[in-house]
Amino acid sequence: MTVEEPCVNADFTDAVFAEQEWQGRCFGGCRFIDADLRGLRTRNCRFTECDFTHADLGASQHRGTAFHTCTFQIGRASCRERV
Repeated sequence: MTVEEPCVNADFTDAVFAEQEWQGRCFGGCRFIDADLRGLRTRNCRFTECDFTHADLGASQHRGTAFHTCTFQIGRASCRERV
């Protein structure tokens, strides 16, 4: 298993990581807000206190990956038009 250097407090807001494969990566306090993670495949990764608010994780696959005290908020409040 390959383990990369930890990534700490990085801002990946609006980043596109769709269809990528990550192995042995560690993230701490990172922001993946509104990120496109569709089809992302992770193996033996660790996410600690990361924020995935409104991130698109559709069709992603995670094997041996841990999410410790991470934030996941799905959906958005709907706005009503004034008449």
